[in-house]
Amino acid sequence: MWYVCTLSEVTDSGTLSFGDIYYDSKLVTFDGTDHTKVISLTNNNQGTPQVDTKIAGNLYMYLYNNGSNSPVNTSQTAIQVLQDAGIDPAQQWTSTDLMSSAAFMIVKVVYNQDASTTNLGQVTVKMTNSLTKPGDVLYDYFTNSRYGCAIPASQVDTTSLTALNTYSDELITYIPVGGGTATQARYRINGPINTGNNCLTNIQQLVDACDSWLQYSELTGKWKVVINQSYTDYTTFNDLFLLDSNNIVGGIDVNPLDLNSTYNSVEVQYPNTNIKDQTDFRVINLID
Repeated sequence: MWYVCTLSEVTDSGTLSFGDIYYDSKLVTFDGTDHTKVISLTNNNQGTPQVDTKIAGNLYMYLYNNGSNSPVNTSQTAIQVLQDAGIDPAQQWTSTDLMSSAAFMIVKVVYNQDASTTNLGQVTVKMTNSLTKPGDVLYDYFTNSRYGCAIPASQVDTTSLTALNTYSDELITYIPVGGGTATQARYRINGPINTGNNCLTNIQQLVDACDSWLQYSELTGKWKVVINQSYTDYTTFNDLFLLDSNNIVGGIDVNPLDLNSTYNSVEVQYPNTNIKDQTDFRVINLID
């Protein structure tokens, strides 16, 4: 049984690569020689790995990161693979089956009841795009006419996107699992978006991911990003805009901060590393 699973559109900027692959929620391990052959499935159940080797020789996965002529773990194009003699000639691929601008995988399942390969199981694939800086991602989505908003480049404030990249590249220090300290870039865009959504919804998700705001200026006719950061990061108190009777109409209401309504603790939830679909919680006292 042969299946073609479309995974994602390919961005015009950046390169897609494959990470871990799961079959029926179990980690796939490929053969060291034939990189399309699955030799085992591993289920990390409560910290104790359980390895299933019955799958060996009964499941094959051919990966393509940009159309039929871009094989990742094989030397064969998708067209060559799907001209296998075991496939009905009417169903075999031809030179016109290019899967242009798409990342996909071909899954070959050998029917075997003992290996539980009687149909296609659930396939989960981790994919990574080399385009990760928020400013670059936003510019790509703003201007792309195939999967983005098709906004002319002249209507995008690139200065604000460059500033976002610079701010995102700054290293922050954190405590990794097990203690100690490590650093990482402040913001990276490393997840997919649903191009079935409208453009404004997707842009809002992208700017939320880097703690920023989307803004359209009627004065310049450009879309820009405003970073949620301290003014001391980019200016001084004396350079801030001054509000006085010369430039405002009406009064200014100042509401004092109600300490009774502010947060003093936070509950954090995160996926359990050992049990699939299990969530752990931790309460952090902000006073501490």
